[in-house]
Amino acid sequence: MMLDITHARLVHLKWASQLSRLFRNFGKDVALQTHEECAVGVWISRVGLHKYAHIEEIGQLNDCHAKFHEAASRTISCLQQKQFHQAQEAYGIVNTLSRDIVYLLTVIEYHLEMTKPH
Repeated sequence: MMLDITHARLVHLKWASQLSRLFRNFGKDVALQTHEECAVGVWISRVGLHKYAHIEEIGQLNDCHAKFHEAASRTISCLQQKQFHQAQEAYGIVNTLSRDIVYLLTVIEYHLEMTKPH
């Protein structure tokens, strides 16, 4: 039960940390996965939304995760078009949403821990 969420959180953190390197290359030759294709998105759609549907934060996580990928794509697009101010704004959104994703995964983990039979 917990391993799935811990894995999702670690995969997200690793993926998000790699984004900064991609952004420093001004988005050259970057093909980002969609929110449905990345490991966290797969976990949300295949496990989270079904197995943990009773937890309100799952839906919030799904929405936040989709927005995270949209902001990452917008950042790359702005960098490629040399719209650096807009890229910086989009990257700020990426960072905020990344923290929100980690927070929501942690809240979900807490809910599961509280309902786990002892």
